[in-house]
Amino acid sequence: MPVMIIQFRVNDESIPEVEKAVAATFAALNAGRPEGVRFGYYRHPENPEFTALLEPAEGVENPLPHLEEARLLQATVARLSDGPPPTPTPLIPLATYPA
Repeated sequence: MPVMIIQFRVNDESIPEVEKAVAATFAALNAGRPEGVRFGYYRHPENPEFTALLEPAEGVENPLPHLEEARLLQATVARLSDGPPPTPTPLIPLATYPA
């Protein structure tokens, strides 16, 4: 499965609600510890733009649709994003370097 990216923008007042939903999703991921998945959520330091990256290992199912907290995050983003709800866009990795 390719790397998936989601990018969206919210109003400044909505930042705490998005961050709370992100924290709940990552708490659920940390509790369940699914293997073979890299997931990161980021916010621009100077404006209310968010980016999420999901990278499942080859043959590993995306665990997010099975987590209630992730579904709530998706609903929160859809409700609060400026413009239409964001949709995942696939990226083809050209090169990566381990941390």
